[in-house]
Amino acid sequence: MILRCPHCGAALDEGFLALQGAEFDCPECDRTVRVAELQARTPDPEVAALEGPSADGGEAAEEPISDTPPPGRVECVQKDSQLIILILPGSNRVVRSLGCMAVTWVIIVGTITAVVLRAGVFRGGLPWEVLPFMAIFAIVFWGAGLVMLCCWLVGRFGKTYVLVEPERVVIRRVFFGRERLREYPLDTASHAELVESYRQNNQPVYHVAIRTASGKSAWFGTFLSDEEKRWLVARINRHLGVPNPPAPKPSRLARRRMR
Repeated sequence: MILRCPHCGAALDEGFLALQGAEFDCPECDRTVRVAELQARTPDPEVAALEGPSADGGEAAEEPISDTPPPGRVECVQKDSQLIILILPGSNRVVRSLGCMAVTWVIIVGTITAVVLRAGVFRGGLPWEVLPFMAIFAIVFWGAGLVMLCCWLVGRFGKTYVLVEPERVVIRRVFFGRERLREYPLDTASHAELVESYRQNNQPVYHVAIRTASGKSAWFGTFLSDEEKRWLVARINRHLGVPNPPAPKPSRLARRRMR
């Protein structure tokens, strides 16, 4: 049985109701709700089953989205009918494998570079034919290592704040005291979805992207868990009043892990 607020119609989580008294403030619209009134407005499950689908021929209602994020690092610190503010802190657990890979990569590339340069110095300098190859090696391999290190540092020590309103979304990224603020306009077609960011061990890694009115995507949450990403997409779309798009199908390897 789904209990809903009599004022705004928001679904109320059973765990949230268990902690409340006879009266409480709705977490969505902040208006006072009486438990007796709430239960009186809840339809009888047997009557709802006899009525069948809605009169407009639509499908059954989607599973209600909890206002509380799943266990993890995401925080929803302020929410009402006009805005929600989300905090996405960094975590060493999620990006630990990326950090180990980046450090190992830099050590290997640094060792090769040192050996080649030392051999060239002892032999009186490197021939000019080798210099272009050394330049390409430095740009490609050192560049890849530095990019992985930067991604690890951002995922480990960075923090992202996301403010979503019906007309705009604001993303504020903070990294070692420096911050970058970006604002995007929204329209009636704006919605959140999961978009592939990169592949790790041939498995897609997604980030949360909000399609904006300007055509650009406001993206964030690459290093969150899959459960947190799905919750963010559903919660933002519910706030914007748009249907939730189907989640990407898990790969064959991911399905095996879930069994």
